[in-house]
Amino acid sequence: MTYIELINRFWKMNTEYAFSPIEGMLYFKILEIANRLNWKEPLSLPSNRLYMELNISRSAFVRARQKLHDVGLIKYKSRGNKTAGLYWYNKTEMYQDMYFKNTNVDTNHDTYHDTYHDTYTEHTTTPYIRQDLDKDKSNIDTKVSKFSSENIPFEKIVKSFNEICKSFSPVKQLTDKRKKHIRARYAKHPLDEILTVFKKMEASSFLKGDNNRGWQASFDWVFKNEDNFVKVLEGKYDDKEVHRETVKRQDKQDRRRDEAELYKSPAGTGFTEEDLAKTLYHSTGDAG
Repeated sequence: MTYIELINRFWKMNTEYAFSPIEGMLYFKILEIANRLNWKEPLSLPSNRLYMELNISRSAFVRARQKLHDVGLIKYKSRGNKTAGLYWYNKTEMYQDMYFKNTNVDTNHDTYHDTYHDTYTEHTTTPYIRQDLDKDKSNIDTKVSKFSSENIPFEKIVKSFNEICKSFSPVKQLTDKRKKHIRARYAKHPLDEILTVFKKMEASSFLKGDNNRGWQASFDWVFKNEDNFVKVLEGKYDDKEVHRETVKRQDKQDRRRDEAELYKSPAGTGFTEEDLAKTLYHSTGDAG
């Protein structure tokens, strides 16, 4: 597979999986390192160096790495807390098996520190990598789709919504569009956070229709985009928060009415600034 083919594969899969910016940065960082190391495989890369170079948190890094692994863009194998993990970027399970069968992996030695620092500034002029793997290219999309679907609990998520969110319209069909939205949210939020969102929806009077429009949230609404999901997760629609916002709006309206009253005469006639100035500074009353 060529360098450009790896890049094109990422963008092709992005159409289906909607990768986050962090996931994209991590994938291209791995390809960049592979290129500078003359396409060494597997790569031995310490996690802390990767997420520090990308300027992201460790939790965000782990989630991004898991997503790339799940969809098949990379393969990752942990070797313990004190040893750098191994990365494959050609999606070749066969070559991983051959590596572990025929090679004694030194779990106490970090090859990244030996190879990465010595050769990272070198440039390779080799535009192609692992041409012998092109024959497996026809199997990539099938394996990716199967692998991904098996690791996303679509049915459990829908069932949990129907069981928890009794006040909302139940989900009766798991369409491709709904799967796409679930996949996007699940890539950034574990199942326990999704269940928390369902519980908050059921506990929220506002989301159940107690608002000035009579509007009610739905499964599709909360999964449609990241903003809706995060607002519910962070408690923006909790009853106490909605009440606080309502009080703030009511106070603001009361202040506006009070200010308006200051510019009215006892008879209800509105004063202009000019009228007020004449009354205060040009009175013909008993001045002496």
